[in-house]
Parts: sequence; C-alpha cells; structure tokens
Amino acid sequence: MDLSGREFVSESLEGRELVPGTQVRLRFGGGEISASAGCNSMSGPYSFEGYALMVNALSTTEIGCEAPLADQDEWLARFLKSRPT
Repeated sequence: MDLSGREFVSESLEGRELVPGTQVRLRFGGGEISASAGCNSMSGPYSFEGYALMVNALSTTEIGCEAPLADQDEWLARFLKSRPT
C-alpha cells in the first residue's frame, strides 16, 4: 500500500475525546510517518503487514506541553506503535 504524499486529519475519534481545538494529523512520505496530536511532532519509519500499519519507533520533539496535550501526544504514540489483534 502506498500512502506517500497523503495526509489524514481527524474528524472524530471513537473511544477518545480530543483536547478542544486539536486534531490528530498523520502524513506519509518517503517511508516515514509524521504525526501530531496538538503539541509535539512525531516521525518514524512505517510499513504495512497486510492492511495493518506498523510503526516500530518514533522520534518526537520535546515541547513542554500542558498535561492534557502531553497525555494526548503519549496516547497517539502508543496508538501508532500498538500491534493490531
């Protein structure tokens, strides 16, 4: 599956409420995923196993965010690195 040059922006999330005024953004290009959830930026290599997105490692900026935004960034990083069941 080739997602190079594509960007996805959340319209809604199931099971999680975003901090007001924020969105989840995912960008794909050159074998890398870039992601943000309102404060820090994350990036790292990705691949697919069938239709499952696989992200093994993420580098992230370390902007000192308020707790709700920091928690949301941590949630997104865990979500992206989780393995589908």
